[in-house]
Amino acid sequence: MLRLIEGRTHDSLVGSSVFALIVIDGLTESDLVSAEQFEENERSVPGFLVPAHGVHWAQRGDIERARRLFRSAPDIDTVPPPTLLTTLATRSELAAMFDDPEVAADLAARLRPHADLFVTGGASTLVNFGSARTYLGIALAVGGHLDDAVRELRKGIAANEIARTPPYAALAGFELARILARRRRPGDLDEAAALCASVGTAAEQLGMTPLYRRAAELAATIRGDRPSGLTRREVEVAAYVAQGLTNRQIATLMHISQRTVESHVQHTLTKLGFSNRTQVAAWAAEQR
Repeated sequence: MLRLIEGRTHDSLVGSSVFALIVIDGLTESDLVSAEQFEENERSVPGFLVPAHGVHWAQRGDIERARRLFRSAPDIDTVPPPTLLTTLATRSELAAMFDDPEVAADLAARLRPHADLFVTGGASTLVNFGSARTYLGIALAVGGHLDDAVRELRKGIAANEIARTPPYAALAGFELARILARRRRPGDLDEAAALCASVGTAAEQLGMTPLYRRAAELAATIRGDRPSGLTRREVEVAAYVAQGLTNRQIATLMHISQRTVESHVQHTLTKLGFSNRTQVAAWAAEQR
């Protein structure tokens, strides 16, 4: 695609095409974009769009870079209306990654009036990120509003299925499974396990390797195939989190990089269906 348009059209179209490939690459781990193309895209896009790259870097395991981009985000009131929903959706995902309930509450309030819409990006709607209800549900869950989050995610799945956007129906299904596994009302774990199975099947068919892996990890935790589904290293990190240590302190004690600690914490949150360090600490304390 890029070879067809490079040198033949305005640079903005090249940037939009690279952006679309970045989205697909994040969903599939297909290595569609070179490091040089990504860096150029990050330099050329408007500043209010740069934090959107944080999701990509988090998917690639560079948690610190994702955090920096999240923290560098300009005020939402400065974002042009055509890109508002994309901005709100991306920041909701990042607020969940970095457990920021204050930001998430603001994002949920801004998303709610647009819940019936779909999140799109790029010139002439180049990319469709699915129902806005998915991201509203994610933001609500960060603030602990699990019942509201479940309701919004169910509606988001239905909207995505009607609109025939299967990748985002699957992603919404996974988020619902995570929240149900966290809420743990009667029947929640059974439904979460069933969702993991259906999401895993869809992810495999669609080539969404990261989602397939995450669904399998969550399913293993629910089934109890392994104690909590955590690796030995992740259990060790969780124990230090329970002691109230920072990532830097944990890295020093374990003789690993702070970035590796961040990765272990994120994997632990995913596998346990949690959204913040406090929940990990409480879980680790119960295992003693």
